[in-house]
Amino acid sequence: MELLESLKRLSERVDSVKEAAPTEEATKNALVLPFLNALGYDVFNPREVAPEYTCDFGIKKGEKVDFAICQDGAPLLLVECKHWGQNLDKHNGQLFRYFAVSKAQFGCLTNGVEYRFYGDLDNPNILDSSPFFTYRIDAPERGIEAISRFAKGALNAPEVVKWARAQKDSARVKSALTREFADPSADFVRVVLSALEINATPKTIEQFAPIVKNAVSQIVNDRIASAFTRALNADESNDDAQTPEAASEENSTPEQEKLAVKDRIVTTVEELEAFFLVRSLLRNVVAPTRVKHRDSISYFAILFDDNNRKPICRLYLESGGEERKKKFIGLFDKDKNETRFPIKSIDDIYRFEKELTETVQLYL
Repeated sequence: MELLESLKRLSERVDSVKEAAPTEEATKNALVLPFLNALGYDVFNPREVAPEYTCDFGIKKGEKVDFAICQDGAPLLLVECKHWGQNLDKHNGQLFRYFAVSKAQFGCLTNGVEYRFYGDLDNPNILDSSPFFTYRIDAPERGIEAISRFAKGALNAPEVVKWARAQKDSARVKSALTREFADPSADFVRVVLSALEINATPKTIEQFAPIVKNAVSQIVNDRIASAFTRALNADESNDDAQTPEAASEENSTPEQEKLAVKDRIVTTVEELEAFFLVRSLLRNVVAPTRVKHRDSISYFAILFDDNNRKPICRLYLESGGEERKKKFIGLFDKDKNETRFPIKSIDDIYRFEKELTETVQLYL
């Protein structure tokens, strides 16, 4: 896909460009305009990408949004830009004011790295408080199908609104189910008891609430983990390049025989997602099938050729089956000394692509 390739090229130069963009204006020129250009817009044509688009608000005159993407002479998407180092959570007020007095149907708030797309899905002419879609240029493959909806020639307002409503409704359903799964309400437990043909009394509801919670959590995690495992096993079944050293280790690792310990190890969906992310980051350096994982009670290890003596990284995401308040990724130097770095989510692993690549190259 041409769009994806353009966004990948922009992603590759983001880190180096950021350091040379000390101001908001520099961020626009170095990051935002190339992004709009990647989407196919002629950034030099003010009829298509109107800079400093006027959005006078009440008695306040001369209010201008940074860019307006126009169709047939009318603004369709307003783009408000901030410096790449700014947290966007603190800057949505301006975009809300501009949107209210314009005829645009969408708004985008960006710092050149993160792009948050808003609509007026809840109330006409009032921008929603939360975006219906967020795209990050440092993870170009994620959300590529969604961002392509905003490309030149593909931006169809009614279709995007329909899609955005579906996205928002889906998020609401997921949020409601997440709340129920985390802390089942009496009504939710009643539904389960009804299916079991058990009379839903206050006593049985209280008795089954924790049972329902644990059962739902286990079902969801087991199914997702099973899907990941099937994909991984299918991949590895076609791997004819496994090293003899790795095969030997598989047959002789004593830890694998300690069933009591093994039973206490639960590989989570988050850990498997992190594993596949690391695999993806290293795909240009080494065959993905040579990147393996092993779980333990203390950490989740990602190894080269499934060899404990060739660690790529360690992830510290879980503790006692509960989410850690602090998460870490452990990286290794040439002497295999480990240094831990805090991460907020597995998406932060993208920041360590260079270090992960250098580690793998030590084993080649």
